[in-house]
Amino acid sequence: MEYSMEPSRQPHISSEFEEELRELKAKLILMASKVEDLIGTVIDALVKRDSALAESVIVRDKEIDSLEKEVDEHCIRVLALRQPAASDLRRITTALKVVTDLERMGDLCVNIARATIEINREHPEALARRGMV
Repeated sequence: MEYSMEPSRQPHISSEFEEELRELKAKLILMASKVEDLIGTVIDALVKRDSALAESVIVRDKEIDSLEKEVDEHCIRVLALRQPAASDLRRITTALKVVTDLERMGDLCVNIARATIEINREHPEALARRGMV
């Protein structure tokens, strides 16, 4: 069974509810985009042995953590106030799962960034031999 974040084909009685679902989708897309960018940045930091770039990954992960909290709160508010059924309920519960996975991806980027910084600090001689310092 496939779930979609698209609003259901039939309009809801409340246009406010439709707007809440659109906001949820927009926040998820924003978060996914930020995570995608973070992954690319941490790969660059590792490959280029760039500690400053790795540090920026650690700082930027805080944005992802913040977005996770926003999405969680948004979903809980919609569940509590709107009591969605059927496809709307599935979309909201799917969003709760996806946001957790995206946040975890951000945390994994931080782990890679910290490892990059540690490698650069602990093994500068190996980097120098490769002409990377």
